[in-house]
Amino acid sequence: MASPAPSLLSTSSQLREVHGRAFNSSVETYLLPADDEEQNRLDLQHNALVCFLGGLFPWPDRVNEALRPRPGYTPGILDIGTAYRQIKDFDSFLYNLAEVLRPGGVLILGSGDPQFYDENVKALPIVSEGQPG
Repeated sequence: MASPAPSLLSTSSQLREVHGRAFNSSVETYLLPADDEEQNRLDLQHNALVCFLGGLFPWPDRVNEALRPRPGYTPGILDIGTAYRQIKDFDSFLYNLAEVLRPGGVLILGSGDPQFYDENVKALPIVSEGQPG
C-alpha cells in the first residue's frame, strides 16, 4: 500500500542529508531517517501490525463502545507515545492513567521485541550497515 503522504524531501527544508539519507534537522532526538525510504518502511510496519491485530487496534468492539457518542458524554482519546517500559515507577504510571480514564474507558498498552529472528527462531545479530549479518 503506497503512502498518501507527499515526498518529505520535496515538502520540507528542515532536513539534512547524512550518508545519502534525509534526517530531520529540527528534532535532534528523533534518530531515524525522514525520507521516502523511511516512510515506505513505516508503511510496511503499519500494514504488518494492522494484519497482525486484524484492524487498526485490538478489541474494536470495546473501543467503539467507549467512543460511542451519547447525551452528556463527549468521548475522547488519550494517546501516550512513550516507551512505557522505560518508566521507572510503572505502578504510579498505571495509577495516573486510571485516574484520567473515564468510566467505561479502555486502556490499551502495547509492547514489542525489537530483536529480529531467522527461520529457526535464532536471534539475528545487530550489525552496522555494510557488514555481513
